[in-house]
Amino acid sequence: MYPANQIASAFIEKAIKDKAYLTHMKLQKLIYIANGIHLALNEGPLINEPVETWDYGPVIHSVYQNYKMFGSTRISVNPFENLVYRSKLSETAKKAIDDAWVVGKDVDGIQLSNWTHKEDSPWTTAKDQKLAVIPNNEMKNYFMKFLGKK
Repeated sequence: MYPANQIASAFIEKAIKDKAYLTHMKLQKLIYIANGIHLALNEGPLINEPVETWDYGPVIHSVYQNYKMFGSTRISVNPFENLVYRSKLSETAKKAIDDAWVVGKDVDGIQLSNWTHKEDSPWTTAKDQKLAVIPNNEMKNYFMKFLGKK
């Protein structure tokens, strides 16, 4: 497991390299997707922090605190580039990040947020149950179906 902000830095580096439009909202959803993919394909989560059930979708609190200054504007610099240890990420972590990037690179944050709000999504299930945190087993099961593994 990795700090969510290390995963955030990896996505920011990808966005800068690919000249892709990345907002704070999109960053949150990409980390959520990468975590879900990692849960579905491996034995545990990608990040060492809970995914919280906020009103507008899944949020990782530390990432929120570090990137809220961007609001809805583009993140075009990596304010925490010293956290980029991509070479130190496991192959399974890199794959989850790469797969999430393929899913979300050309989609905006609103579209990703809408996807997280689908009726059978882990966020919707947790929200309906009034849970503050989305359980990892809910994410794992959902992403196994998403990836055709179940």
